[in-house]
Amino acid sequence: MFNRIFTAILLPVVAVGVIISIWATSSLVPPLLDFIQKRTEASLQLVTHLGLEKCENSFNYLLDLRLEDNRGMVASLKRETLQDIRALNELFDKIQLVVLDGKQGIIGETATRGQEPVIMIDQIDTSGRIVKQVIFNRPARVSAYYFPIWRWYIVGYMYETDYAAPLNMARNIIFGGTFGVLLVVSAWLFVRRK
Repeated sequence: MFNRIFTAILLPVVAVGVIISIWATSSLVPPLLDFIQKRTEASLQLVTHLGLEKCENSFNYLLDLRLEDNRGMVASLKRETLQDIRALNELFDKIQLVVLDGKQGIIGETATRGQEPVIMIDQIDTSGRIVKQVIFNRPARVSAYYFPIWRWYIVGYMYETDYAAPLNMARNIIFGGTFGVLLVVSAWLFVRRK
């Protein structure tokens, strides 16, 4: 009796369910992952560009007041700009910012770390593109701009683990959902036939 139910009903339902699940995941996962990846990269580029805009706006303010030669005002405005750049971190989850001076190294950052950070200035791509790079001894996605007037590098980065987390979550939800529905249907058919 069980063999007849298994071969006549349960096996075809499971086979069709597996085929539909594989098709659904292969057609749903890539567009969703591509969408999430583009949104994450756009956020990383945006926060870095906003950091550059903070520098440009501050310098334009100095020019408007004709105070670009006043060392005290320039130093004060640089400190204020660094605070504004640090505040950008609150708007974007898991994206960190570092401001580097060509001579002094790190002059501002949003992450707090116990270890001495390592960023090689000569290896930074300042075009704003997203590149894979090792930041603070961990693989990361990096976007950077250079503000030549103050010789600042504005570097936005997101560790690979944080970058991949929403992608993995979306993949797991789709896989779990399609195969979960298959298991529920199979169990329902098996219980119903008994």
